[in-house]
Amino acid sequence: MAYVGGPRRFGWPGGDLTWQPAEGQTDEDRPQVPAAQVAREREAIRAAADELLAGVSQGEIVRAWNKEGLWTVTGLPWTAKGLRLMMLRATNAGLIEQDDKFVSRIPGEPIIDPEVFERLRSMYKGRSRGRPIGERYVGTGILRCAVCGHTLSAVAHQPRLDSPTALADLHVCRSVGSA
Repeated sequence: MAYVGGPRRFGWPGGDLTWQPAEGQTDEDRPQVPAAQVAREREAIRAAADELLAGVSQGEIVRAWNKEGLWTVTGLPWTAKGLRLMMLRATNAGLIEQDDKFVSRIPGEPIIDPEVFERLRSMYKGRSRGRPIGERYVGTGILRCAVCGHTLSAVAHQPRLDSPTALADLHVCRSVGSA
C-alpha cells in the first residue's frame, strides 16, 4: 500500500486522526493506524462497492458500518454523502486523477478494480438529481427581494388576487413573506 499524500484516507495507512496528544506530545508522536484496521476498511470498501452495484442503498451500508463501529478516519459516524464521496475516490482503484483525467497509477494493490470503480462512477453519474434549479420557475435563485436582498423562490399554484378560483405561480421571499 503506497502513501497517497495528505491526511489519511479511509482504507489507506497513515497517522491516526482520532489521536489526541497528551501533555508534551506533538504531531510527530501521532501513532499509525494499525494494519488490521486498514485491512478491515479495505474489505468494507470492496463489499460496499459490490453491494452498491447490486442495488443496496447507501443508507443501508452507512447504518451497518455505524452499527459495527466502522467510523470515518476522523472518528465520526458515516453519512450517505460521505460514503458516496469516499467511494468515488480514484485512489481506491489505484488511480491518480487530475482535472477529471487519470494521469497515473498508485504503486501497489488497489482496493477495488478500476473496472469496478468505473461502474460505480457511472452508476452515480446516472442517478437523476431532478430538475435543475430555475428550469421550471425561471428566476428562482436569481431574482432578489427588494426589501431584504435574499433570493426569491417560486411557490406553485397560489390563489390569484384578481380571481379567487384561478391559480398562479408566485415568487416569494422566505424571510419577508412575499415579493
